[in-house]
Order: sequence, then C-alpha cells, then structure tokens
Amino acid sequence: METKFPTLLSPLVIGKYVVKNRMESANAIPHFLQSAETYPAPDTITYYEDLAKSGAAIVTVSPYFGKKEIQRKAPLGDVCRYPVFDRDDPSVENYMSQIAEIIKFYGAMPCIGVRPDEPPGYNVVGGKVAWDQHEEAEEGKEISEAQIEVMVEDIRDRVRYLHRNGFQMASIPLAYGCCMASRFMNRNLNTRTDKFGGSLENRCRMAVMECRAVKETCPDVLLEIIVSGEMPGMSQEETIEFVKMVEPYVDVVQIRADTCMNSHPTGFNSSRENYLVIPYARAMKDAGIQAKIEVVGGFHNPEHMERFLAEGTCDLISMGRSWICDPEYGKKIFSGNTEDIIPCVRCNKCHVQNETGPWLNVCSVNPIHGLRARISHMVDPSGLKKRVAVIGGGPAGMMAALTAVKQGHTVNLYEKKDHLGGQLCHADYSSFKWPLKDYKEWLIHQCEKNGVQIHLNTVIAPEALKAMGYDVVFAALGVQPNRLPIPGIDGENVTFALDVYGRQEQLGQNVVVIGGAETGTETALYLSECGHTVTVLSRQSEIAPDCDRIHYREVVLDACAEAKNFRFILNAATKEIRPDGVVYADKDGVRHTVPADSVVVSGGSLPLQAEALRYSDCAPEFKLLGDCNIPSNMQAALRSGFAAASLI
Repeated sequence: METKFPTLLSPLVIGKYVVKNRMESANAIPHFLQSAETYPAPDTITYYEDLAKSGAAIVTVSPYFGKKEIQRKAPLGDVCRYPVFDRDDPSVENYMSQIAEIIKFYGAMPCIGVRPDEPPGYNVVGGKVAWDQHEEAEEGKEISEAQIEVMVEDIRDRVRYLHRNGFQMASIPLAYGCCMASRFMNRNLNTRTDKFGGSLENRCRMAVMECRAVKETCPDVLLEIIVSGEMPGMSQEETIEFVKMVEPYVDVVQIRADTCMNSHPTGFNSSRENYLVIPYARAMKDAGIQAKIEVVGGFHNPEHMERFLAEGTCDLISMGRSWICDPEYGKKIFSGNTEDIIPCVRCNKCHVQNETGPWLNVCSVNPIHGLRARISHMVDPSGLKKRVAVIGGGPAGMMAALTAVKQGHTVNLYEKKDHLGGQLCHADYSSFKWPLKDYKEWLIHQCEKNGVQIHLNTVIAPEALKAMGYDVVFAALGVQPNRLPIPGIDGENVTFALDVYGRQEQLGQNVVVIGGAETGTETALYLSECGHTVTVLSRQSEIAPDCDRIHYREVVLDACAEAKNFRFILNAATKEIRPDGVVYADKDGVRHTVPADSVVVSGGSLPLQAEALRYSDCAPEFKLLGDCNIPSNMQAALRSGFAAASLI
C-alpha cells in the first residue's frame, strides 16, 4: 500500500537491530500515571502499551530507579516529581519485565531512561550552586572522584538490571543540566582543577565514563544520549565535540533545543514550524556525526516530519505530546487518516504540574488521558440508542455531540450563532493561538464527518424542544461577561474581552484593558498586535499570575516585554471609567488617569446557569456542561462533555 510518508514509515537499522519506522515515543515523564507504590501503576503499563500498539518503533519508558522520590524545583516555582521505582522491591522487576514484553509484543523496541542516584548534598563544586538561571543556589559539598566512580558503577548496574528484564535500549539524559554529568560539562558551574575540570575533555569526562560503562557492560544494548543543541555552559561547537568523544559508545543522539522551554514549544508563537532543534541537527550531520540523529520538540505534523527525514536532516523523530493527545496517533499515520489526528494545543499541562492545581497532569484535548486503564469501568452506557439534543456549540457541546454520535445515538446540536466554536473562535484572530484554531476546526470537522446534525442560527425555546421528544438534553450555553462594579462601565467606550475579537477595528487607537490575568493579558497582546496602543491595569503585583503553566507563562511574559505600544501598570485599582480615560489608584492610594479612546474590561465571566436550567424538564435525562455549569477552561469543558455523553 502506498503511503504519503515513505521515509517516516520505513525501517531503520541501528546497530544490530532493525526498528520498524522512524518514530520514537519521547521520555515524557508520566507524573500523572504513577501510584504511591514503588512499582508501575496499571495506568503506567497501559500508557506504554498504547504507544507500542499505535505504532511507535521505539517506546521510551522514563522512570528513575532509586530509593526515594526525587524532587527538585523547576522554573517558576513548579515542582517536578519524578516517579522512582525501587529496584530492591521485588514487584518492580516483575512489572518492568511486563512493560518490556508488552512493548516487544507489538514489534516495538523497549527503551528506558537511566541516570545514577546522586549523593544528596553534593555539587560539582562546593558552596552554593545554582543549576541554571531559574534555580535558587543550593549549598553543597564538592563531589569526590570516588563518588563519581560509584555513580558510574551505579549506571552500569542499572543498565545490566534493565537489560536482564528485557530492555534493548537505554537513554541517558544530559540536556539542560538535569544530571550531575551534564552539570560537570557546564563551564559556568565547573571550576574544578582536577581531571574533571578545566578543559572540555575533562569537563565531559564523567559523561564519557558513563557511556563507556554502559557499552562495555551490555554491548547488545543500544545507547541513546539526550543533548541540547547548545548545552548549558557550552557552545554549539563544544556540544558537537562532546558527541564526537562519546560516539564510539553511542548509537543514537537525541537533540533537543537549547533550553527546556524551547524543547517543549507552546502555541504562543506565530509559526507552525517552530522547530528550533532542526538547525542543531543539521550542524551535527554537517560535522560528520555517524550516530543516528534524532530530533524532538513540537513535532506533530507528519508532513513536516516526512520532509525533514527525507532530506536527511535527521534519522528519527521523537514525540511525547503527539501520543498523549491522541493515543492512536501512529495508527492514523499508517492508515492515511491524518485528518483525524487530534491536534495538540501545546498547553504543556501533560508535562509539568501547575503551581496551583492538584497533582494530576492531564491533556486539554484528550479527555481520558490518565484514565485509560480504568475507562471501561467508569463508562457504563445503557446500550440503548437515544435521541440527543445539545444546546450550544462550544467545546463542551461539540465534544458531547461527537462522543454521543460515535456511540450510535442520534444527535442534534443547536447553536444560536452562525458558527460553531464558542470561545475557541477567539483563536481565529490571534496569530499566536493557531493551535487552538486548528483544534476548533478539527472538532467541527469531526462533528460533521460523524453525522452530528448541526443547526446554526437557531435559538430553540424550551417548550419547542420538549415537544420534540428527546431522550437526552445537554445544555452547554457558556458564559457572559462579569460586569464589574466600576462607575462608567456602561459607557459607550466600554467593551468586554469576550467581545473584542473580530471587532478590534471598532476600537480607538488608545486602549486601556482593565484586568491583567491571563485573559486580559492575551487580549491586550492581541490588540497590540493589531496596532493599538495598549495599557493594562492590573490589581495584581505581577503579570498574569493565573497563567502558571511552565513554559507557557515564560513566553507570555516574553511577549509582554517585546510587544510594541504596550505597557502594564501593576497594583492598580480601577476607580472610574470616563469617556476620555480610566482613573485608577496605585498601591499608595494616589489616583492617576490614563487617557483612553476605548476601554476593554476583563473581569472574568458568569455562567449562564439560569438560562440553561430552563431546559431541565425537556427530556428524561438532562445535564449542564462546561462553563454554563462552572466556568473553567477548555480541558474541563471537554472532559465534562465527554463524561456526560459517555454515560447515556
């Protein structure tokens, strides 16, 4: 069968092995899958099975083996909790063997991330040392040469143990200063004067020792190293020289971008091809590196992947989020049904825990992520074919309609506007929200393709709906703007953030945005992009404090810093809106006036609960969905729609 992706789907010889295609699942750390036990949770095993079943040629398992959970602070105050499986627990060996065998059953190669335990309280050098610019300096002792030897022996033992349990490939993470060996390589951290400090060769000595130990111990195990294009405290040229040092022991060089943030790109940029790692891969190839070159970081579009592979820029492509948002990602590529691939919105909620939320990493667009092993027990539909009405065509309503129609129900969706999408339609206007636009269009297309009967420009009265005899009614009416108690808020110069998109030309040149949370900030950036001069008034002491997703918040802050005709005024309490401006009080109570032709209010939203409840007696089964029940985010809206429709 012919395929649009002949290179992507072609086999590749690595060492003595042949992998079935060029797709590897990245070592995405499954925080959300790990149980309190020291062995893999059932969801963990199911997760890796799904990857192999879907078509990944190499499935990378990413736990760390040790005696206790490793915790360290990550950028912006988040805490990364890496699941650690205790290899002295007899259960672990059994479970790891299961994972390896399940992966191999589907014709994939089991790979696992390995790193030695680091002695607590020790740094590359003594004293207070920060791993990178985001980290607080930590007090520690200088690690000794004897301790380094113990760590090298430790990684040797781990690979031997894992190989015995069926793993055919090991992956050593060296990017971003994430382990002791990589921090030794950083000239800014390593000021040692022994054989592990000074020259590039000396600074790389520990990493070379680890790679050599793995290959000497288990020559049949393929070895992958993970590097960033420019390692911390190293130039691109030095990184290439390091790769040449370890190349005799290394089979695959996985390249990530220069920072952790860039290796997990968000949708907050205007480019669909923001593949920052590609220039580094080309440099490796140009330098004559013979090991297989693998790239990772935002690869989701199979057409783009095919192009990079076909032109020889790389040999393999590693993906994490692609399989998280669509467990059947590989299957859809093999079948040619790429239009059905669920677009990743790059929210990074699957990658690192939010500062304020519970310890549950999820996916915004995959409602069953983290629940896959239990979903058959959670979903208990009646088996009857029912007539379903959905009121509202936002994300919650469309997900409910799509889920219900896929279960064989007859579904009619009623939307009062002339288009579907709800608040996702804002993404049609902002260049930096293209992933959300892609997802909105995908959701609409799937509803149409699967037979949802869509009625646009339709406001249906409860009495009329009740007369139609539906079995199920879902109300997904959404929200309305919260009208803050500010004098002048009803003025002709005032509009609300929810109503700005697509109407920005009706605003004057000078715009004041009241509210500096995530929504207000993004709206202000959009208006700045449109050419308006924008001032944001925020009661908070920092920009977008609710925007706490790692990476995403960083790029939002960078965008604010780089935006033209844009400023933030913090600790500003709005007192009055006038026809010619906005009066606010600073933290000392002193009043100021900001001139404004137009004022945009971003004060949150209120659910349309009362309006939705008018439909409560229109069918034997009724439920409120999404924001009209509890205003939240797209993830919560989609989950509510999926859950409700799964249970009818």
